[in-house]
Amino acid sequence: MWSNVLAILFEASMGPANVVSVTTYVVPGQDLGVVMAERDRALDGRLAASTLVVVPELARPAWKVEVAVIAIG
Repeated sequence: MWSNVLAILFEASMGPANVVSVTTYVVPGQDLGVVMAERDRALDGRLAASTLVVVPELARPAWKVEVAVIAIG
């Protein structure tokens, strides 16, 4: 998932340093420590505003985590 986000950022000539806000939607049963560690790894230690929302389900049953990112170029 984060590889896709980073690819989109790089396509727009941006990277983790451009991310100012992350909203992570997670369905119950996911290891939140792992989810947040993946975010931290993808952002390369960059501190951005971050919100975690536990939701009953996402648009597709197979989806367990969804991420919304705001980046400024």
